[in-house]
Amino acid sequence: MFFRRLRQLPWWAISLSLGVNVIALASAIFLIDFFRDSTPLIVVGFLFIHIFISQPLKDWLIARLSIWSDLQPFSRSTNFENRVQKIIRLEDVLDFLRWLIRSWKLTRIRVVLFDEKNIVYFVTAGKAPRKMAVREKIPEALYVEMMKNKSGAYVNILEQSVKNYLQARMVRYIVPLLFRDKLIGVIGFSENFDKSRENSILKATQRISLAIENQKLERTVPRSEFLKQEFRLAERIEKHLNGVSHFQVEGYSIQKLDTAWEKKNFAAIFGCASGKELHFVMLLRLQHASTRSNALQLFTTQGYFHSLAGGMRSVSELAEALNVCIVQNEKQKFSLEGFLVSLSVETRRVEILVFGTHLAYRASSWEWVPECPSLGIQGFSVKNRIVLDAPKELILSMRDYPLVLIGSFE
Repeated sequence: MFFRRLRQLPWWAISLSLGVNVIALASAIFLIDFFRDSTPLIVVGFLFIHIFISQPLKDWLIARLSIWSDLQPFSRSTNFENRVQKIIRLEDVLDFLRWLIRSWKLTRIRVVLFDEKNIVYFVTAGKAPRKMAVREKIPEALYVEMMKNKSGAYVNILEQSVKNYLQARMVRYIVPLLFRDKLIGVIGFSENFDKSRENSILKATQRISLAIENQKLERTVPRSEFLKQEFRLAERIEKHLNGVSHFQVEGYSIQKLDTAWEKKNFAAIFGCASGKELHFVMLLRLQHASTRSNALQLFTTQGYFHSLAGGMRSVSELAEALNVCIVQNEKQKFSLEGFLVSLSVETRRVEILVFGTHLAYRASSWEWVPECPSLGIQGFSVKNRIVLDAPKELILSMRDYPLVLIGSFE
């Protein structure tokens, strides 16, 4: 701290004042030595000239030179602002940081961007920026500290674990990249700064955050449009797969609840098939977001269901056979959640096998089903079976959407 303040002193002004005083004193000594008889006159003359002429002239000269001295940081500040205003994309951010290293004579800068995969950029003097994936886990405490120190902080004042983590990476000053109070990255510097540079860095990071978020948005918008097209196509395939929306089998009426079915935001499949002694109903959805390929996976599941249902004697037997087909033939590439239901004509008993999350049914009142393993994985179990004796009405719901109504009649 002492040496940094020492370097900040106006040494050019100190040198000029010292030089003028040395010259004046040397001149006085020379005159006294040469004109010994006139020493009092020389001393009085020296003091008069030094006080009334030399000092005011020196002050005027320093004041004039100070104008040019003040213009230099102003020029640097203007150049900095111009550079910041040119930041539009990530490439501009890296160019700006390379210029900053040259201009401020820095050693290195690290930029870490938080995304689905965290990325770090290494910017050093005289070299092109290097991009790498962050392999090690970033401490959660770092996120907390950055949200506490939104204007940047010296590493030595941070929490101890964060301090150790950053010092091991030769970072002395760190500033967060924030967009609407969301932490999207950090910039780490290998040097400490004085207050004026801290303020400049803070202004620059605001522009950098905006540029990074805008570029991310440019990638997201086309992706969003692509997903909308995929979902519309999945909806068309889903309508084709489901076929009719109403089945009437011996003693039962099974139908889609069209209002909720149209409002749901995921692809699902519904169908009915008859076995030797039972009727089977399926209501299935993929565990993850649906796209065109997902809809084709539902089509595959529909084929397995209809081909297996004819020889099955219970809903557990059907579920086990269906799970084996998916695991062996599809290599566990997808998993399903939903319901398999068996309807008995003779006993009027209804058995429901559930798998997945966010499932509910209503016979007399709504019952939420606890989370259980999905269909299509090695850990699938048929233990999650619900038996209802002669219900008059049964509604099956997925993710708060009541989708299928099963009615019983004599």
